Amino acid sequence: MIRYLRLILRLCLFALWTLLIVPAQLLVLIFTKNSAAYIIPRLWHEGVLTIANTRIIVTGTRPTHAHCFFVGNHISSMDIPILGSILKASFVAKADVESYPLFGFLAKIQQTIFVSRNPAHAKTAAEKMRGLLNAGKNLIIFPEGTSTDASHIMPFKSSLFSLPIEFAKDGVQLQPFTLSLISVEGKTELDRTSRNQFTLSPDVEFWQNFFSIMGLSEAIVRLHFHAPITVTQDMDRKSLAQTAYNIVASEIEPLEPDTKLG
Repeated sequence: MIRYLRLILRLCLFALWTLLIVPAQLLVLIFTKNSAAYIIPRLWHEGVLTIANTRIIVTGTRPTHAHCFFVGNHISSMDIPILGSILKASFVAKADVESYPLFGFLAKIQQTIFVSRNPAHAKTAAEKMRGLLNAGKNLIIFPEGTSTDASHIMPFKSSLFSLPIEFAKDGVQLQPFTLSLISVEGKTELDRTSRNQFTLSPDVEFWQNFFSIMGLSEAIVRLHFHAPITVTQDMDRKSLAQTAYNIVASEIEPLEPDTKLG
């Protein structure tokens, strides 16, 4: 009952916060889509984390480079607020996200680029990404193409890694990050059941995960920034993707053998 009441209260606060923020962001977008257009979304993300009582521990070295291509793992529906509260950047998301009620609209007003498996649509998305990079903006991608329970990372898809190579001449750096689940409701020894209260596995709908997190008393996530990779034009995208994968995966602590699937 307490969790249900907490969920209702937080959803009401989320709705009020969103209604307050969205008109201001729409007004900003009329005049500019440059760096200033990320300020209000950043405030929104911070507010959502506060409402959900999801705390972030940032480790590593915060990015200082002005032109980055951020790559990392995807563990929950809170990944966007977590990263959006720290970074001024546009996200790259799968095309399905665009059709999500409310969240698809919120993604659009943060200049998210939606990538489809349809070759024609994928080409258009790639051109939009080039446009943002040409404008000196930062991009955030989750190259697994799926989400996990934060106990492992799926192999990175290499297709989008051609972009940082293409823009290497302009000084674009590849910035790996790792999201790790530290505790759920005060519990730090996390088995799969505990993790599933927060993480977004492929068989869980986005809304189910969002509601689950909003019902938790608290959660702590670590966002670790690895040293950036200096990209050169002679690099191979598959090798670059594997290098980034190895770096991101190095920060993940797997589940104990007796709790693994299979």
